[in-house]
Amino acid sequence: KKYWLAQVQYSKLLKISPNSESILFNMGLIFEKLSDFDNALVYFNKAESITTSNINYKYHIGYCHEMLGELEDAEIYYGVVEADSEEGSDIEKYGVGILHARNNHWDCAARAYDSFDKKYGTNDPKLYYRKGVAFEAMHKWDKAASSYEKALEKSPLRYASWCYKCGQSYEKSGQFQNAVVYY
Repeated sequence: KKYWLAQVQYSKLLKISPNSESILFNMGLIFEKLSDFDNALVYFNKAESITTSNINYKYHIGYCHEMLGELEDAEIYYGVVEADSEEGSDIEKYGVGILHARNNHWDCAARAYDSFDKKYGTNDPKLYYRKGVAFEAMHKWDKAASSYEKALEKSPLRYASWCYKCGQSYEKSGQFQNAVVYY
């Protein structure tokens, strides 16, 4: 992908509209994609200073802090994201892992789901299913299978698609006896 080209174009736009919230945010996204988290933080913070209530900006600030190893700062921002999320939203139900998953940050999603589970002690089968999806995306088949199995154990319903994913994960991890049970 040509993020460098997008960076050039957005830099030109920024000269025309230096206080454009969307341009600042998109510049942050470009730097985030380029793994230049220091510069991404600069732009996300500028966008957030214009609209302080946007949890998406706060999420990306937290993510950049996490990628820079500044875990305490990341947790502060993630906490604000969870606290400010809409009532009944997926973020309220499952934590910031939802946003990590939406951004394909699967390792962060799995850690965030674990952290959310430890913090709130949820027994929601959908949380374990989401953990399975994160581990599957990272090709960690044992952990995916275990998470899917736990989701199925906690669920009052037997979802065919969950059983299939569990069986598939066991199969890919070489545990064929367990795979047969879920297929």
